[in-house]
Amino acid sequence: MSKSIKHLVTLALFTAMALTIFVIEAQIPVPVPIPGVKLGLANVITLVVLLRYRARDAVAVLLLRILLGSIFTGALVGMIYSLCGGLLCFAGMALLCRFLHRKHIWFISLIGAILHNIGQILAAMAVMQTVQVLAYLPFLLEEDEDGISVREKIEAVFSFRVPYYVGPLKGRWAERTEEAKRTGEKAYPWNFEKVVDLDVSAAA
Repeated sequence: MSKSIKHLVTLALFTAMALTIFVIEAQIPVPVPIPGVKLGLANVITLVVLLRYRARDAVAVLLLRILLGSIFTGALVGMIYSLCGGLLCFAGMALLCRFLHRKHIWFISLIGAILHNIGQILAAMAVMQTVQVLAYLPFLLEEDEDGISVREKIEAVFSFRVPYYVGPLKGRWAERTEEAKRTGEKAYPWNFEKVVDLDVSAAA
């Protein structure tokens, strides 16, 4: 198999993954009463392609995902919001990828998520011809007492993997931090490193 065909097949697989997330995401109710607005979880795939391949490859996956996803879900009106949110998200992540190291991928993803929401709200302003939809932005960025937003928690559920050296959370390998032992806080994808002592667990 030539490199060009292998590259094309790889991008097709990424598009399929992004499309699957896009379709599932369409079934998740969002707290913003604007038809077509989504959380933008499929942008995670855009970021992966952006980091591994060229920017134009990421754009191709993004546009195909939005086009096919809108057709499959029958939400062609929502394509406007997806395009605005996805393209603004891509532009911001592409710019950050040029200046930041891959170890800052969490920050790049966070900024991309914020830009995605802003893009959708801007599209809603244009479609509805009102600035009142800006009132929903504070909710989308609202954080809990630990500084974690609802958006970050949802993304963590999809992207988190338990490190191989930790083992079962209820077994002897997953050693909890002193703070977690004191407060009784449970481990979730978004607070795993706060609750589980990774160094002690790795040495167990």
